[in-house]
Amino acid sequence: MARALYDANGLLVAFAGFPLAAFLSASSIAVLTSGLLPRWLGWFGLVATAAQLLGAASFQQSGWFMPQGDSVALQAEVGTLLLWLVATSILMLLGGPRARRQQESGGRQPS
Repeated sequence: MARALYDANGLLVAFAGFPLAAFLSASSIAVLTSGLLPRWLGWFGLVATAAQLLGAASFQQSGWFMPQGDSVALQAEVGTLLLWLVATSILMLLGGPRARRQQESGGRQPS
């Protein structure tokens, strides 16, 4: 029973990357197309998407693709997600000059 729960935990951790990758890719595309946040955040989000997909594909018993332990794939998956979340949170809290300019112009994009 304990082994089955341990294996189920590993699979859930590994496969959580698929919905996170969908969220990150949609958010990154929105950042790149809207221009409300810096473009580098959108590009970094796409890199984080790739890391999520790499981590989600890691369901090996041992080695580099192992979902638990000192897995490079898991560390990249978690690390890029956390960096993207912190950067996005800070930029949204600061509001950025582009967002202020768009609010002042009534939400219209300059031609």
